[in-house]
Amino acid sequence: MRRPGALVDEIASRRSERAFCSLREPPFSSVTGTSMKAPPVVHASGVTDSPLLLLVAGFVLTTVVGGALGYFFQQRAWRQQTLAQRVDRDLQAGTTTFEEVSVLLDQRLYRMRRVYWLARHAAPAHEDLGELDAALEAYRSVVARWNDNLNRLLALVQTNFGRPLRERLQYELYDTYAAIGEELDQFVREVSANNRGPVRIRPVGRRLTDLGHRVFDFNIVLLSALEHERVGRNCDNQTAVSWHPLPIRFGVDDPIVGKIQRALRHAGATNLDVDSHFGALTDEALRAFQQQHELTPDGVAGHHTLAALGLEPPAEPS
Repeated sequence: MRRPGALVDEIASRRSERAFCSLREPPFSSVTGTSMKAPPVVHASGVTDSPLLLLVAGFVLTTVVGGALGYFFQQRAWRQQTLAQRVDRDLQAGTTTFEEVSVLLDQRLYRMRRVYWLARHAAPAHEDLGELDAALEAYRSVVARWNDNLNRLLALVQTNFGRPLRERLQYELYDTYAAIGEELDQFVREVSANNRGPVRIRPVGRRLTDLGHRVFDFNIVLLSALEHERVGRNCDNQTAVSWHPLPIRFGVDDPIVGKIQRALRHAGATNLDVDSHFGALTDEALRAFQQQHELTPDGVAGHHTLAALGLEPPAEPS
């Protein structure tokens, strides 16, 4: 005899077992004698809930999107690396150019000062010129290097620092070196002449001091461009660079010199050629004119001298 409630427990146990079996086995077909799998659910949009299809779709999307993102970030990193390498190369090229130009400017300036000091020492009396000759040889060696690299250095400065700085190097510094060098050569010839008396000291020293300031300012501008990475492909080719105008004096080549020569010829210096070059004859004629008109006979065509000649001062460079 069964205990009360045993029949109810047995029925519940059999129902649970049948439910568990229905989860493990597909339904059985009485017609074919085989089990049947439930078909995938098809939504109204035509998309099925097949796990395999969803797995393939997820794999494709992950591969494509991941590859695209990987390619994007790889190209971005490559561009940044290439840009950094390019900036480094430009900075290295600019630094090399700065060092080469700066050293050559300082070398020539120092050699010119040494020649001038020795020539000035020998000017009052005709003393032994052996030391002056040695200094001249060293100076001429630097000038030879200067001339051998003249256009190459101009091209390097324009390539690495831009056209405005190349123009400043060419029209301010190169022209000033050439003008002072010509007066220095004239002073050395006067000191080295045989059977001469005391020689007038030419004011080359003041001109060299002014040139030293110009070289220093130019070096500062180049270093500033390097510091702010305005070199190579990033150099500034638009902003004009200004500098102090060059004094009109011995050694200068300028159209205003031709006007001065015409005015001096009209004032009586008929031996002058109008060639727009401020040479020794123009220097002598201008000093004589200044003395006649109670101006400082320094050989510099300043505002007062130009006004006495009836000329306007030239426009300042920009």
